[in-house]
Amino acid sequence: MESDYPLSSFSLVESERPDTTHLCVLVVDKDGSVHRAVDRALMGMSCECDTTPPLPLEEASREESSYRVGVDHCESSTEAREKVQEAAAAGHPYRIAFVGVPAAPSAEDLPAIERLWEVDPDIYVVLCASGFDATSFHVTERLSQPGRWLPIRKPIDVVEVRQLVTVLAQWWTTKRELQSETTRLRQSASVATQLARREIEQREQSERQLQEQEDRIRQLQRLDAMGVVTGQVAHEFNNLLQVIQSYVSFPLEILPPATSVAADLQTALRAVRRATELTGKLLKFGRRKRLRRHPISLNQLVRSFVKTWEPLLGTHIEIRTSLEAVPATVDADPDLLEQVLTNLCLNARDAMPEGGWIEIATRHSGHAEDGSPRTVELRMTDTGTGMDEATCRRIFDPFFTTKGVGKGTGLGLAVAYGIIQEHEGEIDVESEPGVGTTFRIQLPLVAQPEGPCHRPARHATVPTRELQGFGEKILIAEDEPTIRDVLVRIFESRGFAPVAAANGHEAWELFDRYRSMWDLVILDERMPGQNGGDVIAKIRQVAPDTPILLCTGYDMRAEEDEWLRIVAKPFETRDLLEAAAYFLEKPHLAGT
Repeated sequence: MESDYPLSSFSLVESERPDTTHLCVLVVDKDGSVHRAVDRALMGMSCECDTTPPLPLEEASREESSYRVGVDHCESSTEAREKVQEAAAAGHPYRIAFVGVPAAPSAEDLPAIERLWEVDPDIYVVLCASGFDATSFHVTERLSQPGRWLPIRKPIDVVEVRQLVTVLAQWWTTKRELQSETTRLRQSASVATQLARREIEQREQSERQLQEQEDRIRQLQRLDAMGVVTGQVAHEFNNLLQVIQSYVSFPLEILPPATSVAADLQTALRAVRRATELTGKLLKFGRRKRLRRHPISLNQLVRSFVKTWEPLLGTHIEIRTSLEAVPATVDADPDLLEQVLTNLCLNARDAMPEGGWIEIATRHSGHAEDGSPRTVELRMTDTGTGMDEATCRRIFDPFFTTKGVGKGTGLGLAVAYGIIQEHEGEIDVESEPGVGTTFRIQLPLVAQPEGPCHRPARHATVPTRELQGFGEKILIAEDEPTIRDVLVRIFESRGFAPVAAANGHEAWELFDRYRSMWDLVILDERMPGQNGGDVIAKIRQVAPDTPILLCTGYDMRAEEDEWLRIVAKPFETRDLLEAAAYFLEKPHLAGT
């Protein structure tokens, strides 16, 4: 067997390998005649074929060009594997390899072929042998890629070689096109899948957010409806308490203090006062208490609150603060905001029987388009027992409590909710069992200068003493007959001349008929037909300097002024008389 042979004039070496204008063929055989035969068969051969390598998806295109065949030679399977590996790494792989095998190939001859496919699985192999029998075919069927090899008999026929190269080159190109198209389709499918997945995730997130918003709206609507109902119930309850308190107070005015009857009546009066506190909480939840709002520093309010409460919580609970070092001015009633903090603080304390810490923090939030903050967040966090999701959904409901019987009214957080709503703010809760609870309150920022953290002073009252009249005319309008009789009785017994009206319409008619005779007008805030506010508006049009007391057990939104005082139901007799004395004991009003 010849071991030396002249390389073809167009045989390729690595430094001269062209880009895509050559079809690279490798001949692996110890028989030099095979090398020369392949060279003769492929010399000068060219044809039209797609030789463009696969490109990325966005750059893929088909380019038809003429290629010419180049041949490389080697004798051993080891050298062949190295050449195939280098060509594949360089991006100019061999498309066809002519590999010489014995006349009757056996299983021992297969590893050389398998090693070529390990390096380049796309290469076509032409097995060159002097003959193939049935046994040989049975062995070659064990090759790992049966569709990637063909047999050819020695001596090699030039025409057969040219035909094989032409067909196999086109197969190789077609195979690469299919692979490229498959890759492109897979990439397209992957991109489409990712887009669809993102769209589904965004849709699911939007649906979750929408569901959360709907749940929040339903909760707010439910709480608002409950606030209206509780406010109305509190108003009616206050009327009943007013009757009980007045008729308990009347005998106390004439009974000796040391008697057992007087002691019993005092006990009943204390129960009425406790009931009054309860209805006051209901009114705050229902947002029916008049606010005394002015610009205040929220940070200053928190500092004052912590200074008051820190020694009251005990040494086992620590209060921390994290206040943003910028002005946090809100238009608020400081007393009511302190009550919100108190209610939250008491709940946090009860949730930490073994101790822990409470953090109160402020920070700007809700920034506008220009970057300026619109709201300030007041946050209280504790390390208590926490709550589950079901409890969090009901935490602001009136009378809902997780405490034992007699340990809570269930109105603390309901009142906090009502106060924050009345301040055009929002309150929310996050909690996890065993971790703790965080309440977040959002309040609108204001640009006014910060004021003191205390409620503005009310009108000065006269010293508490028995008020006596000398026939002064008092117009009293009250739709509840029992309370109307109480008011008449209080003023008649002290020398005044009260005139009673059963509703607002009747009160206005009496006032309009005798405009100049009234020294004082007492109106119930809620009456059928015309309420107290309606009557006040009419009186102000014709007699703006008329002294008026507005009694209410429901809505205290009206603002006091020089000629208007507000008395909350249920009132004690001395409170009513003090309010009346503000007007009746002034010289220019009393005529003295």
